[in-house]
Amino acid sequence: MTRLYESTHPWLTFSHTVLPDLLNLQLGEAFSKCQHLANSALQPALASRLASIYLAKGVNATTAIEGNTLSEEEVGEILAEL
Repeated sequence: MTRLYESTHPWLTFSHTVLPDLLNLQLGEAFSKCQHLANSALQPALASRLASIYLAKGVNATTAIEGNTLSEEEVGEILAEL
């Protein structure tokens, strides 16, 4: 049985690749561990420190797109002054 799209659009092909069972199991385990870490509580000091690190990384990446030449450390020092 030929489908209409096969005659009108022959370049469209669909295929499905089945992953090995062990890989599926390992991907599921990795997803589970990520969920455990995402939902774990951090001590306030550590949470604050991580937030400032990722803020500096985000600011640096965003401004680098526009030609910024500051390093991550320099951006961190500027943010610390605020």
